[in-house]
Amino acid sequence: MYKKIATIGIIFLFIEAVVVPGISTNTIAGTTEKLNSFPKASLTNNGGDSDYRDQYTKGLHYNGFKIYKGSGSGRFLAQSFQPSLPTLTKVKLKLAKWGSLSDDLIISIRNSQSSNDLASVSKTPDEIPSGDAGWLLWTTIIFPNINVNVGEKYYIVCRTNGGDMWNNFYGWRFSSDFRYWKGEMWYGAGDSWVELIIGEADDFEFETYGWDPNNQPPNAPTIIGSSVAMLGAPFPVVYTSNDPDGDNVQYWIDWGDGTVDKWSDYYKSNEEVSSFHTYYKLGIYRISVIAKDSNYAESNWAEFDVTVVKNRIATNIRFLDLFKCFLNNFFYPGRLYGK
Repeated sequence: MYKKIATIGIIFLFIEAVVVPGISTNTIAGTTEKLNSFPKASLTNNGGDSDYRDQYTKGLHYNGFKIYKGSGSGRFLAQSFQPSLPTLTKVKLKLAKWGSLSDDLIISIRNSQSSNDLASVSKTPDEIPSGDAGWLLWTTIIFPNINVNVGEKYYIVCRTNGGDMWNNFYGWRFSSDFRYWKGEMWYGAGDSWVELIIGEADDFEFETYGWDPNNQPPNAPTIIGSSVAMLGAPFPVVYTSNDPDGDNVQYWIDWGDGTVDKWSDYYKSNEEVSSFHTYYKLGIYRISVIAKDSNYAESNWAEFDVTVVKNRIATNIRFLDLFKCFLNNFFYPGRLYGK
C-alpha cells in the first residue's frame, strides 16, 4: 500500500521517525544536471570498466530521517531514480549513525520499495561515519553490475535489523531547493510506504554510477591554433573530436593559467568548435582539451602549447612566418600553384 501525504500530514512522521538534528555549515549548491563539475577521473568498478556519475541530487538542507528496526516492522527509507545508463555499478549516499549499533545497514536496489532485491550490500556500523559531522561524507556502495532499463524507475532502499527510535539509529540526509524531478523519497517498511513531502524540493542525497558496455568514447580532440598569443588580446583556438558511435560531444578546456571552460553545449561529432581566451601574463601555457559524448564516455586529453608574448614581439614573429612563406613560394612556386 503506497500513499502520498501533504506537508501537514508529515507531522506524525517527525514525531515517530524523528528528524535527525540539523547541521550548521556552508552548503554545496547542487543541480539535477549530470556531472556538472570537473576534473573527474574515470572510476573503475569490479569488472574493470570505467563508470560515470549518472543521477544525483544535492541541496541546502542538513537534516535527515532515521533508519531503525525497533520492536515493530521497522522504519526504513527509499529514494527512487531513473537511470540513463544501462549498467548500474554503485551508489553514494550521505549516511551517518548515532548511538551504539551492532546490526549492519543494508542498502538495496529494487524495482519497487517492497520488491525483491536486485542486489544488496551490507555495511557494518564501523563502515558508517558517526554523528552530524559524519554525514557530510559520502558512503560508497559498490554492487555487482546490475542491468537496468534506461528511463525506468528504480529504488535505493536502506534498512537495518536493529537500532531504536530514540538513541541508536542510522540516518540518511535529505536535500532541498534543488529537486530531483525523476524520483521521490519514501519512508516505511514491508508493504506500507509513504512518500515524504517536506517541501517543494526534497530528496535523499544520493549519486548513482554506471556505464554503457556498447558505447565507445570519443577520440582525443584535435586542436588548431597559433603557437603564439599576444598579451592581453583574445586568443582563438579551434578543436574537434570524432566519436566512433556518432554521438554528440561536449568539451572541457583547461587554458593552462588556472582558467577553465567547463562542459560546453553538445556539438555534432567532427564539428569544429571555436573558443577564445585572453592571457595577462607572459609565458608558455599548455592548453588541454577533453571531449565527452552524450553517454558520458570521455576521450583522452589533447594538449597544445602556446607562448604569450608582447604585441611587438608577436608581430615580428608573425612577420617572419609570413616572410618564410614568401621565400618558399618565391623559390618553389610550384608549391603555391600545386605544380
